[in-house]
Amino acid sequence: MRDILLRFLINAVAIVIITSGLLPGIRIEGEQIPTIALVAVLMAIVNALIKPIITLLTCPLVLLTFGLFLFVINGLMLLITAALSEWTLAITNGRLVVENFGWALVGALIVSFVGMVLDRVLGVGTRVRRVEKVEVRYVVEKKRPQLDQAFDEFINNRPFDDFDDPRQPPRR
Repeated sequence: MRDILLRFLINAVAIVIITSGLLPGIRIEGEQIPTIALVAVLMAIVNALIKPIITLLTCPLVLLTFGLFLFVINGLMLLITAALSEWTLAITNGRLVVENFGWALVGALIVSFVGMVLDRVLGVGTRVRRVEKVEVRYVVEKKRPQLDQAFDEFINNRPFDDFDDPRQPPRR
């Protein structure tokens, strides 16, 4: 739950950055706060549902370009998010406007960079592992007298010849 909320906030911050006037081709028209919140949710849904399918379908192209085509896919996801925000105009009285694919590509680069930095800073997706160490030496030393006694009883009660005696050095 924490990761979902942090990803929502990261998306919202990235949208605020790209629509703050930094890129003149990407802007929010209408009410700012509810539109940014809804666009962040839309972006999360598009990235969760549509992006994996598109990435799978274009996998050869992604491999051929050594992963650089992923920036094009991210730009396409930004355009899809802007198109879906048109439908939410009645809900939030605002929408995300991306003028063309060039602005979407630049916006996607900035969103990716902001997301990468904030993921690292906020620790999204990192799991804390609790490792419990058992001191083996303590357990062995505690049981050592019992183990030695059991070994001696085993050796003394077993019929063997001189070659089987583990206490004797092997003959050559």
